[in-house]
Amino acid sequence: MRNDDFNPYSPPTAAIEPMFGGLAPEGEVKVWRDGNELVALIDAPLPPRCVKCNRPVHGTIKPRTFYWHSPWLFLLVLINLLIALIVVAIVRKKSVHPAALCEAHAKARGQIILGAWATALAAPFIGGGIAAIAGDLGGLVGSGVAVLLVLGALVFGSTKGRVMLPRRIDKRMARFTGCSEEYLRALPILPVQLRRR
Repeated sequence: MRNDDFNPYSPPTAAIEPMFGGLAPEGEVKVWRDGNELVALIDAPLPPRCVKCNRPVHGTIKPRTFYWHSPWLFLLVLINLLIALIVVAIVRKKSVHPAALCEAHAKARGQIILGAWATALAAPFIGGGIAAIAGDLGGLVGSGVAVLLVLGALVFGSTKGRVMLPRRIDKRMARFTGCSEEYLRALPILPVQLRRR
């Protein structure tokens, strides 16, 4: 009989590599898919892949802070804008995730944000040019065009430039839209017991 340390009946001792750079398999998963939404525990690490195309992303991934509050709080604007801003700042929920973008999608997002800022900054000059050409109602028309350009640029930049859109954040979990189908397919399905809305 051999007298060494090998025991063929002992359980395996090999370490299991965590999935997605920090998301451990079965029992320790912190990120799931639920239909077209990404569901994650608060501040959980996300797979190191582009959320828009599912390509691998290498290197350091910048953590992004996401905020959410009930859409009903927008009704407070009808009472007072300052009160609405204060209430939103107090009650909003926060979750931090390293949501990755590949080089192509990061560049496209940068161009969208740059274009939105350029349009907003150029709006007063465009409005002034229209005012100079339009004659009697030029000031009114030019001001209206400038305001519309600024609002349009802000809306376009904030919607198209988002990495992910929080749909709900509570004390335990966060739900997001805006991830590609390819990215979501690589995630485990949200267990039934966690499907509380």
